[in-house]
Order: sequence, then structure tokens, then C-alpha cells
Amino acid sequence: MHVFNQNACHSKKMCCNRSLMTPGLPRLRIAFHSIILRSGWRITFVAVPLLALLFLPRALLAQPDPSLVSLFENSGVVMLLIEPESGAIIRANSSAARFYGHSQQELQSMAIQDINTFTPEQVKKERLRAARENRNFFIFRHRLSDGRVKRVEVYSHPIVYRGRQVLFSIIHDVSDERFMQETVEHYNRQLEGQVDERTEELRTYQYFLIALAILQFLVIAALVYTRARRKKAERALEKLNQELEKRIRIAVESIREKESIIHEREKRRARDDLLIDLAHQWRQPLNAAALEVQNIGDLLEGAPGAAKIEELIGIVMEQLTELSSTLSRLTGFYERESALSVGIKEGLKKSRDLSERSLKSRGIEVIDRVSPDCLPRAEADEWVNLFSTFFMNVREIKEARGLGSARITVESRSDERATYLIIEDNAGGIDPTLLPRRLFEPYTTTHFRSRDKGLGLYTVFSMITYRFNGEIEAENTPVGARFTIRIPHGRNEP
Repeated sequence: MHVFNQNACHSKKMCCNRSLMTPGLPRLRIAFHSIILRSGWRITFVAVPLLALLFLPRALLAQPDPSLVSLFENSGVVMLLIEPESGAIIRANSSAARFYGHSQQELQSMAIQDINTFTPEQVKKERLRAARENRNFFIFRHRLSDGRVKRVEVYSHPIVYRGRQVLFSIIHDVSDERFMQETVEHYNRQLEGQVDERTEELRTYQYFLIALAILQFLVIAALVYTRARRKKAERALEKLNQELEKRIRIAVESIREKESIIHEREKRRARDDLLIDLAHQWRQPLNAAALEVQNIGDLLEGAPGAAKIEELIGIVMEQLTELSSTLSRLTGFYERESALSVGIKEGLKKSRDLSERSLKSRGIEVIDRVSPDCLPRAEADEWVNLFSTFFMNVREIKEARGLGSARITVESRSDERATYLIIEDNAGGIDPTLLPRRLFEPYTTTHFRSRDKGLGLYTVFSMITYRFNGEIEAENTPVGARFTIRIPHGRNEP
């Protein structure tokens, strides 16, 4: 049953609103607008929502109403009722006749396959799929009576018409829209092409800018690298200059030290020559004195106290003989043996022989633990000067500290690289302020810096360092001092 509720209807305004109520269907609001012409004709416009058109046939065909039938027949929207199985057009409105160019009777005698350019199988499959999936929107290409083909949108909805299920289809011509869409797409493609060209130009320009930036970066990096290398070269040159200056300074100092050593050796040789001359000069007075002492003994023979006088004369003769023997040894050493090349053990023996009386009288014992085949070899006077320096230092320290006796131990060791000479004493040790290197500097002594004081250990250091390319170290022990001399192999011969 259809119920129309008139909310308002005014003849002056020529408009009214009605609500269509159909059992089982949603409420539809329809607006009627009427215009009365001067000729007396009334034109009525009906405003129905598009969604309502899908429900309109259900209400229309369930219980036909003249106004609704007129709405279906005279609507400006193309409408068709189609049998789903066969595709036969059951009913078509006047708009469909105008759109397709066929009369309503012709359309109602045709099937949808006669209009749709799809094959019957394609149309049937699409129609069955629409009915099964309850879809109501398709895009087809429909052929008109004059042979033209237009692109249409088909909105379909299944309804019940006279006790059977049919498809209510609304056809909307989208050919112009498609043309406009294709035109828009054409211009879009042109615009996109221009954009692509411009983009490519910009990309090329961007690549050029990137390449330019990279080139600029490489140039800057090359400049920075060149500057860094120049700075590095300048630092290396400065370092080389400093190293050369250091080497030159060391070489000059070495030359000066060698000159000093040569000067000292010349002084020693001059002193040795002087000692030889003095020994020769003293030997004659000593011989004369010995003869006079013997003559005095002969003259006083038989006199009172002759025994005592004889004893005293014996002591004097013994001293004169010892002094003459010492002069003979000195003369023989400096005339014949001082320039001979000898080993460490033989050099130590000659040093002990020359200093034996002085060391023994002062209670100083020398212990020899040097291997007989111990290298290196050097001139005898060099070994005598080396060992005599240590003997003299121990003697002075012993007397300064009031020690009763002292002991000097000389020991040698050897490995595959070097020979080690260890000289150790028990005289109380070295002043710690002089260790480890200051002890070997020139004029380092506890005595007043007078002539020939403080040069003994410096001479030893110079001899070991420059003569043998070795090393010398000093350290204190619990009872005294220890000197370790290292002389590498290969520098053993003078």
C-alpha cells in the first residue's frame, strides 16, 4: 500500500513535498515543483534521489501508481528492465527510446545482447556475476540504431517484477565524459611530457651542478692535500735540519773529545819521555849514593856502634836498590812495552806490577779473575792508564774515609755479542748525585778542580766509547761500587 503524506502544498508557490511509504522499503522523500505557463499548461518537475530510483520500480511494480508509472516512463534517465537469464528487455522508458534511437516497442522486443557489443557469453557471464554478487555498476559499450557505439555506465539492481526477479538498470552516457577524460589525459600526457623534459633538463643541470661541486671539492681537496704535503715537507725539512744540526754538534763534540784524548795521549807520551829521562838522570845519583854509603860503611868498620851502623846501611842500600829497580821497570816499560798490543789480562798484570808496592803499602788487594784469552787487545799503556785510574780512585777514597783495607776485583765475561769487564770494590760506593752519567763528565771530582783532577774516569769513558765503540756504566753495591764495561765483538783490535 502506498501512502502519500502531504507536508505542504501551496498553489501560489507551486511546490510541495510528498513522502512515499511502501511496506518493506525505505521511506522516500519526493519533491514536486510546478510551473503554470500563460497558455494554462502546468509543468511539474519531480526531484527524486538517484538511490531512490533503484527502489522506485519495486514500489512501482508491486502496486502500480499512476504518478509513479508516469515518473518511470517520463524520467530523463534511461531505464530498462532486463530478464537476467535470457537478457530480454522487458520494459524500457521513453528516455531509453530517445537514447538508442529505437521505439519502446522495438526495445522491448530486443535483448540486451543486441545493444551491448560484448559477446553473448561475455554478457551472460557478466550479468550472472552481477546477479550473484549483487553488483549494480558496470561499464559497457552500447550500439545505437545508427550504428554508433557509446560508452555507458550501467547501474543494475535485482528487483521482483510481477512475481519474478529482473534487473532494473539505469544507463548513463559517459561518452562525452570519456572524451573529456581522454582529452584531459592527452593534455596530461603532454604536460607530463613537458614536465619530464623539464625534469630531465633540471636533472641534467643538477648533474652538471653536482659534477661542478665534485670538481670544486676535488680542487679544494687537492689544494688542501698539497698544502698538507707542503706543511709535512716543511716539517720534515725542519726536522732534518735539526737532525743535521744535532749530528754536526755531536760530530764536533766527538772530534773535540777525540782531540782531547789525542792531546792527553800526547801529554802522557811527553810525561813518559820525561819519566824516562828522569829515570836515566836519577840512576847515576842513586848509584853514586850507593857507593858513598858503602864507603861510609867501610870507613866506620870497627868503630863503636858498628853493628847498628851496618844495619842502617843495609836498610838504605835496600831502599836504593828497590828505587833503582823501580826506575829500571819504568824505563823498560815505557821504552819497550808501552806501544805493544796486549790483552786485558796482560794489561792488568802490567798495571799491578807498576803499582804493586804502592797498593801493598796501603792495604789494597787486587783480585784477578780475567780470562787469559779475553779480548780486546790494546796498547799496554792504555790498559795501564785504565786500571791505574780505578786503583788510584780506590786509594783516594780509602784514605779519605779512613778504611783499614780495600779490595778490587776485576772479572771478565763474554757472550756471542760482546765482552764484559766488571771492576768492583768495597770502598763504600759513589756519591748518588754523580750517578749514572755525571761521573764520567770532565773534571767531576770531590777534589778542587786543579790540573789533572777529574779527568781519570772521563779518559776511561772516552777510551771505551770512541776507541772500542763500547759502553761503561756505574752503580753502587751494598759494600762499594761496580763498573761494567761492555765492548762489542768486531772492535777488538786496535
